Amino acid sequence: SFVHMEHEKAVLLLKSFQNTVDLVIQRKHLL
Repeated sequence: SFVHMEHEKAVLLLKSFQNTVDLVIQRKHLL
């Protein structure tokens, strides 16, 4: 259904956002 597709998109966005935050945090620790 349409709602299910939107939900999966939101989950993917959330995961990619978390990955980006993790990368930024790792970089700050390295510097």
